[in-house]
Amino acid sequence: MTSKTRTTDPQLWTYATAPGSPILAPLGISERQLRRMVENRKVDHLKIGHRVFFTDDHLHALVESFTVRAAR
Repeated sequence: MTSKTRTTDPQLWTYATAPGSPILAPLGISERQLRRMVENRKVDHLKIGHRVFFTDDHLHALVESFTVRAAR
C-alpha cells in the first residue's frame, strides 16, 4: 500500500444522514439547508443518477467555507 491509499472505506452521507454527522451536527445544518446549498452550488457532492452523496472531505470543505478568518 502506498501512503495515499486509505485504510478504511470512506463514509458516504446522504441528505438525510449528513445533518447528523459528527462534522455537521454541531453546526445545526438541516437537510433543507443542505439541499439549498447543493442547488446553489455552494457545496461539492457526488451525484450518481438522481442520488446525491457527500464524503467527509466534502463536509469538511463546507465547514471550512463557513470559517471567517480574523483580520490582523
